Amino acid sequence: MDRVKIRGLLPRHLQRQSQIWYRSSDTRFLRMALLDPVEQSMEGLLVLDIDRDFQLVERLDARKARWMGDGWQLSTGVIRRIDGQNRVRSETFESRLASMLEHIDDFTQVQKPPDTLSFLELRAFVAKLRESGHQVGKYLVQLYAKLSFPLVHFIMALVAIPFALVSPRSGGRAVGIGVAIMIAVGYWMVDSIALAFAQADLLPPALAAWTANIVFAGIGTALFLNART
Repeated sequence: MDRVKIRGLLPRHLQRQSQIWYRSSDTRFLRMALLDPVEQSMEGLLVLDIDRDFQLVERLDARKARWMGDGWQLSTGVIRRIDGQNRVRSETFESRLASMLEHIDDFTQVQKPPDTLSFLELRAFVAKLRESGHQVGKYLVQLYAKLSFPLVHFIMALVAIPFALVSPRSGGRAVGIGVAIMIAVGYWMVDSIALAFAQADLLPPALAAWTANIVFAGIGTALFLNART
């Protein structure tokens, strides 16, 4: 609010940034001397492509690169390619339209917190992080939890039905409310512990996300089968 509304400055993701290194994948790295999100351009661009043995395969240098919607317009640069015999072939250019893997949004868009993303958005985010060589364990936990948590309503109903079948004389409403609170707290505790274990790499993400559902579905099924009607 202070920077944008009061001082009239651009949001941080639209401000010019300098000396940026960007890891596009395990074998591709970019360096930008200056990134201008408003102009959608980069100055002093360096792109390095390496192989799995960390040997340089290709190097691109360009004085300026500007996003054109369907690719990058490169100005005054040179491409160097290294073959298996370490021979370097150079190709200079004054201007060319290059179809690079990176989109302008990769450098300028603001990443929303993972817990606010939809399942498809989070899945795409995890895939992008995995391709870039980052650890994605904690995000996988949240991804699987988005599939498992919506079933909590069905599972809570399954656990609650046996208590609803008990005669009202055996406890009354107070007991019912107390049991409901205990069930909800118990589910929350089991789910939180399982997710914490997964984030500490002590449980597989998929198993952790479904642990509470499996445990309480089993409890509900057992109570339902043994309930007196």
